[in-house]
Parts: sequence; structure tokens; C-alpha cells
Amino acid sequence: SKPLDFLNRYIYKTVSQVLISECRYDEALRLMSTLSEYVQSRDIFIDFINYCVLAAIATWRSNKGDWKVWMVRALNMAKRFGYVRTISTYGAAVLPLLMETQRQAEEMGADPGQVSRLIKAARVQATFYPNFMAGPSGPTEPLTDTELQVLRLICRDKSNAEIGEILSIKLPTVKTHVSHILAKLDVSRRSQAASEARRLHLVCDARRGSSPRLASPCLSTDRPRGPRVSYFGMMWPLPPFRRIPFRSSGTPKASPADQIP
Repeated sequence: SKPLDFLNRYIYKTVSQVLISECRYDEALRLMSTLSEYVQSRDIFIDFINYCVLAAIATWRSNKGDWKVWMVRALNMAKRFGYVRTISTYGAAVLPLLMETQRQAEEMGADPGQVSRLIKAARVQATFYPNFMAGPSGPTEPLTDTELQVLRLICRDKSNAEIGEILSIKLPTVKTHVSHILAKLDVSRRSQAASEARRLHLVCDARRGSSPRLASPCLSTDRPRGPRVSYFGMMWPLPPFRRIPFRSSGTPKASPADQIP
């Protein structure tokens, strides 16, 4: 009921991105609908483009509604002012829509040259943030406690016979657990299962010192964490302060890392 202020618009945009990343598309669209009338009535063009792009991504992923309508609106407004970054900043999230728009450019009435420039810029953005607004990933089904034990041993390059001896289970049972693990992680080889387990933090990667979500014995409690600040209900680490040496005259001397080339 209250009018949106400058800050609230960007909070709504950020929350909408989070909702889309969590596959909560209906909630994202409802939240963004509160911005529609506001940004159009005040001719806030960049916010309008952002709103249309997010709506297009949400409808594309949910298969509800026509994403093309939102995409064309964003493209037309961006073309009017020569904007590229406003759309390409969504990188990997908007790239599939742009590529489909390129294939249907004539049908959608889109400018092929504009779409090509946007695809090029979005590809560059995607190389920096390939998982931006990516949906949640993980096993198709939760791993059982025994499967997690087997997976940890697979990551330690143990053979099926060694796993059976350590866990005191028969070899056919080990093979069954391994096949279940491969299916749940959607991989075909043990090496791929180990890589996927480390990526999802299902096991402790001793080589990188990363902390797993489930393997509690690997958690480190004596590692310094540094100062943290509460922001949007979450705790975020603050960057460490850099000590700058001083000369005898009292004039600060910047370290080489602080010098601008």
C-alpha cells in the first residue's frame, strides 16, 4: 500500500532474483508485479527493462505464460536508448532466451543485430558468473547414511573390495550402493561421482581444505573467520583490513598491492 522508494526497488529486484534461483517462480512474478505500475508510471526505463527480463526468465523456466512478450518489451526499450549492459548483465540466466530469440527473430519482430550484440555481451558475462541465478543443484534423491559412507571412500580411491572390508558389508551390496550413488548424482563413472561429491560439498576435500555439509568430522573449528556483519538477515564476512607501513617522516607508504598501475 505504501509507495516504493528508491532503495525498495532494488531490494525487490534482488529478492526476485533469489526467488527465481530457488524455482519459486509464482512468488517472484507476484513480487515483481508490485513494481510494474510504479516503474511505468514514472518512466524509470532501466527498472522497466530489469522487470521485463526477470519476468521473461521466470515465465521461461516455469513454462507459465508467454516469455516472448516480456522479452520483446525489454528489447524494444533497450534498443530505444541503446542499452546493452542492462540485459547482458544477467549473463547465463538470460542467454538461453536470447539464443531462442535469435532463432525466432523474424516471428518476434526482434532486431537480429541487437540480439547478436546482446548474446555476445551475455556470453562474456557468463564466463565470469556461470552459475548466476542458476537453479538449485544436487542429487535427484537424498543419499542414505550408508551411501554417504561409501561415497566418502570412493573419494579416497578405495576399491569395492576395500569398501566392503572397511564397512563390513558384502561385495554385491557395495556394488548396489555404488550404482545407486551414480544414479542419484546423475553420473556414469566413479571419478565423476567423486568430483560431483566435492562440488556439492557432500564430502570433505582434504586437498582443498573445504568443509562439507554432511561430513562433520572434517569441520574445522580453529580456523579464523574474521569479522562478520549482518545484512538482509544473513551473516557476511568483512574484507580484512590491509596494514600500510609508515615511513619515519610519518607519510604513509602504500604496499605494492595497493598501488594503481
